[in-house]
Amino acid sequence: LALKEMGRTTTARQRQARALTWHELRQFVEREPKSLADLRDRALLAVAYDTLCRRQELVALQVEDLERGADGSGTILIRRSKTDATGEGSPAWLAPTTLKLVDDWLGYTAIRDGLLFRRIYASGHIGDRLSPDAVASIVKRVGRAIGLSEKDVAQ
Repeated sequence: LALKEMGRTTTARQRQARALTWHELRQFVEREPKSLADLRDRALLAVAYDTLCRRQELVALQVEDLERGADGSGTILIRRSKTDATGEGSPAWLAPTTLKLVDDWLGYTAIRDGLLFRRIYASGHIGDRLSPDAVASIVKRVGRAIGLSEKDVAQ
């Protein structure tokens, strides 16, 4: 009972990670990719920006769930999310720029089905599922690449 009471009287503020703005993402996206990881990371971050997916949702996206529109934009189905406990799924819009980055990634890797974003081994081979923790590392790496301060990157 004492611990319950203590939990009600003391609070712990949640720490919100700093988000990358579109201006910052564009700095990375507009650079010429230097590696296969750059191709994937550009597509991944653009999809994350457009869909507002959580890391777990982002790494679960499937190639089969991409739909292209006539205007160059598209949608992708988020099959299950934290706010969709029943797993009905919901489509999320993708900007034409984002869809082009996704197509660049898919075209270079020849991924036709299954997981959209995958691990890349040091040998350059495409692996299996990308982990949610890897997404956090990617965001930090991109933050450093575009010149954010270590304080901003660490948040």
